[in-house]
Amino acid sequence: MKFKWVSSAGWVSLGLLSVLGMTGCVVAPERHPRPVVVHTQERVLPEVIVEERGAPPSPGWHWVNGYWRWDRDQWVWHKGHWVATAAPPMPQIIVEGRPPAPSPTHYWVPGHWVWRGDMGNWFWIRGQWH
Repeated sequence: MKFKWVSSAGWVSLGLLSVLGMTGCVVAPERHPRPVVVHTQERVLPEVIVEERGAPPSPGWHWVNGYWRWDRDQWVWHKGHWVATAAPPMPQIIVEGRPPAPSPTHYWVPGHWVWRGDMGNWFWIRGQWH
């Protein structure tokens, strides 16, 4: 058996050929993008509390139903009460679009009506991320 010496340039060429030969055999796995799962928490409006009205303080007084209002970090119940001026009933809930959450830690507070005594009417608070 005869051995033939290979120069350093020959070894480099041989190494490149072997590396190039192996790269053709490797098949990269097919990648499917994973769906992004966004966990959004919604602070759902609680059920309306049915309250006893009792008798009006005087003739001509009108009842304003109680309602839930978002205050700081929780829903707070505002009791119904009598007012001296005519009071329209609470309007229907407005269905709003929800923009994407600013971050996974944010939670959605839906829009809701609140009574504004200074305006003598209901006022819509838009839904928002907190």
